[in-house]
This record gives sequence, C-alpha cells and structure tokens, in this order.
Amino acid sequence: MESAWSFLLGKVSTFQLDNLSSFLLGSLVTAICAGIPYWLSSRQLLKEANRLAKISNLVTRGMEEAGIPKFNRDASGQAIGLIIELEINDTATSSSSCETNNKAF
Repeated sequence: MESAWSFLLGKVSTFQLDNLSSFLLGSLVTAICAGIPYWLSSRQLLKEANRLAKISNLVTRGMEEAGIPKFNRDASGQAIGLIIELEINDTATSSSSCETNNKAF
C-alpha cells in the first residue's frame, strides 16, 4: 500500500507544485517586507512614548515644586491624581419658627 504523500503527490502535477511554491515564496517575501517596517515603527513609537512620559513627569514635578498644584502619587512616584484644596470662608445662619394649635375635639 502506498503512503498518503505519494498518493497525493502522484495526483498533483508539476505545474501545480510550481504555483504553490511560488505562492508560498511570495507570501514569505511579503510578510518580511511588511513586517520589518512595522517592527521598526513600533520600536520608534515605544521610545517616543517613554520620552514623553519622562517629560510629563518632569513638568508635573516642576509645577508641584513651584506650588501651583498638588498631585497624588503612587508607590513609584508617578502622578495619578490632582489634589484640589479649597478654603471657604463663609457664614451661615438659620432661623425657624413653628406654631401649634392644640385643640381638643
């Protein structure tokens, strides 16, 4: 009994194998040509995001040291929220009166 591969390859012509190999080679070349710029761009984007995060951290620390705002910080020192302090000087007065009419029925 012949193997499955020899059975399948016996039914496939050389022209079909050439087309299949051309298709696979073209797919590989396309994947490489498309993947390299994508990989390089993602690396560059990650570097830029890290640089912007550092600049943002420096700006918030500078503002905080100048006394403009106050920030909540996590364990690593990153600003995670803004503290708003309000001072309210106001007075409030209230008065009320009530009359009751107690009548027995």
